[in-house]
Amino acid sequence: METIEINQAAKILNVKQAMLDGSVFNDISFKNVKITNANMSDLEIEGAQLGGAYIHNIGMPPQGHPLFDPEKKQLPLRFEDCNLQGTHITNCNLSGSVFDDISFKNVKITNANMSGMEIEGAQLGGAYIHNIGMPPQGHLTHNPDAIQRPLRFEDCNLTGSTITDCNLSGVIIADCNIQGMKINGILVEDLLKVYASNLNVQQ
Repeated sequence: METIEINQAAKILNVKQAMLDGSVFNDISFKNVKITNANMSDLEIEGAQLGGAYIHNIGMPPQGHPLFDPEKKQLPLRFEDCNLQGTHITNCNLSGSVFDDISFKNVKITNANMSGMEIEGAQLGGAYIHNIGMPPQGHLTHNPDAIQRPLRFEDCNLTGSTITDCNLSGVIIADCNIQGMKINGILVEDLLKVYASNLNVQQ
């Protein structure tokens, strides 16, 4: 395959139906470049400014595309040591993604399917978690027969947390420090004392 070198030149390239496998772009200005219908598997971008970049319709060729293969799976993407502050991710499939050693401060997640998600070793101080559950009536994916799988909280520090207007049916609290915990303004410790004294009376 022919090698073309462009050095210290100002050019506008209009490239179509070309194979550029193994190409290297170093110390260049790529502002306002548009790449469409491209196979960019194993692409590596390092030391680049991507502010304002618009990345959309990314993935394997969809059904109906000449290169569509229902058996082929996309290799996972990797982002390492990146500043993605203020990034918007909309209508994307992030199933099986791993976020490790990251800053998620002030992140907002809405209209997301987070079934099976695991959060471990995270600081959640000040987090606001609301409107959580199965898609409500009127939602496109609402299923009246669907039942949400139970959530699990293990070895978590929830000191001072507030739970309001939530469905806690069937919730089990075991081996927890409930000092100062209240339900509708009543100390749970006092409720348990009354329960224990009633048991003693019945016996």
